[in-house]
Amino acid sequence: MAERRGASLMNQRTLAVEPDPRPPEAPSEKAAEPSPPEPPLESPPRTYGPVISSSDGLWERKLQWWRTRHRMEAARAPPPDPASRE
Repeated sequence: MAERRGASLMNQRTLAVEPDPRPPEAPSEKAAEPSPPEPPLESPPRTYGPVISSSDGLWERKLQWWRTRHRMEAARAPPPDPASRE
């Protein structure tokens, strides 16, 4: 199978870039000292909204939907003809 591969394919072991000839830097003495841990921060007190039961919340959403639907239908309806009132 290796014979079928074209010469243009690169061997996986071949490096595309030359390795860096510089030796790795030695860690500095300051980096070796561990920094003191920061004191834990207290989270601010949380304020929550009023608790609404699920049935009341669903009813309020249903009423809001009905009101929005009514407004949309009223906006689509043609204006009444003033001649038909007389």
